[in-house]
Amino acid sequence: VWSLSGLRPQNHPIRRMVAAASLFCCGPALSERLVALKAKGAREWIRAALGLVRNIQPDAYWRNRLSFGRPPAEKEIVLIGAGRAASILVNVLVPFVAASGSTPGAYEEILRCLPEEEENALVRQCASELLGRDHDPKVYRSALRQQGLLQIFHDFCLNDRSDCRSCPLPQAIEEW
Repeated sequence: VWSLSGLRPQNHPIRRMVAAASLFCCGPALSERLVALKAKGAREWIRAALGLVRNIQPDAYWRNRLSFGRPPAEKEIVLIGAGRAASILVNVLVPFVAASGSTPGAYEEILRCLPEEEENALVRQCASELLGRDHDPKVYRSALRQQGLLQIFHDFCLNDRSDCRSCPLPQAIEEW
C-alpha cells in the first residue's frame, strides 16, 4: 500500500517504475551503454553518464502524463529529473563502473567531480551530530562527503541508537 499523501505527482511510484523500466528495458542494456561511454575527462564522462539517465525514451503514453488515467499535459514531462539522475549516478552507475573494472580514465577524478545529491534528513542528522547544530552545510556539499556521512550514519548511528557520547566512531578513527 502506497502512501501518496503530500507526494509530488512527478514522484509517483508508478512513474518511478516506468523510469526504471525505461532505463533497463529499452534498447541496449544500460550496463553496455555505460561501459561504452567515450569521454575526454571526468566531467565529460559524468555529463555523458547523466545523459544516459536523463534522456531515456519512455513509452509514448508516459511522455506527457503523470499517472494512469490523467489527461496528457501539453508538453513533455521528464521521467528522471536532475536530482534523481545525480543520485542514480552516484549510487548506481559509478559503483557499477568501478566494480566492472571498466573505469574510464582517472577514477579518482570522477569521484571528485560527482554532482552533489539533494540534501536529505540522514545527511543533515549525521552532520548535526558530528559537526554540531550550527555547522556550515557547505562542508558536505560534495557527493563524496555526503556519501561519507551516509556511511558513518549507517555504520555507527543506525546500528547503535544509544547515546552519541558512547559512540565507537572516535575509537574506530583512532585505530584506523
